[in-house]
Amino acid sequence: MLQFVSRDSEEWAFENVLYTAPGYFAENKGRCVECPDFFQLGAKWVLTIGIVGYQEPETKRHNLLYAIIGTFDNGVFTAESEMQVLDFATEYYALQTFKDGQRQVGIAWLFNWAMKKPIKSSYNGEMSIPKEIFINANNKVAMRPVNELEKYVDEYCDVKLKAGEDHRINKGKSLRIRLEQGLQPNEDLILAGDKGEWLAISYRDGYVSIEETVVSEAQYRARAAEIKISRLFLMRELSSCLSMMVKSAQRNAAINYHTVSN
Repeated sequence: MLQFVSRDSEEWAFENVLYTAPGYFAENKGRCVECPDFFQLGAKWVLTIGIVGYQEPETKRHNLLYAIIGTFDNGVFTAESEMQVLDFATEYYALQTFKDGQRQVGIAWLFNWAMKKPIKSSYNGEMSIPKEIFINANNKVAMRPVNELEKYVDEYCDVKLKAGEDHRINKGKSLRIRLEQGLQPNEDLILAGDKGEWLAISYRDGYVSIEETVVSEAQYRARAAEIKISRLFLMRELSSCLSMMVKSAQRNAAINYHTVSN
């Protein structure tokens, strides 16, 4: 990744090579570093990048988004952290951020164009919800939905689900779901619509994965020590009714969800 500098945003001159990706990306179908962003958080600098075409060998996920923490002195970026995957999914890419007061807010591109682009369609995805970017107590780059989303919430509901029991939701155009104790090993959070479509979030054998109605090459699977579903956002454009169930033989589950009409 090359760094250019300018005093007037019109005339640009090459400064140096800001970052070079490790060779294992190219060895696994990665073609180039693209869609970078580079910004300051406190005393540190953060570089976010995508590796187009890359496929993670362990999970077969595509086009992941990465972040690196470091310092930036005299035009030189020095990495101080290992490269981390910034988002779990295969459809969160090309993150671009901006300064909003004291916050760094980012919006990414949602859609896996390599596998799900509609034939003969110029439409290719949508923007993610805005997220605040910060460095957490474990010195990792983290993201959380901006607080402004709270004003769109219409109703808060608390649900106690017995093992294997489902709960039907009839309200709202979209939902925000929180599983209070997170997913335990060998559990699934299953969401099913009234037209046969479904989505399952599973935690098995040390991996969290997402499966959906339509089978595709896009993989949503990552190794995880624990799963905390604090806020799961869902659009409900395809179903008038949604059933929610935690599939587990070991315990009951406490869930709260918020409905959004707009």
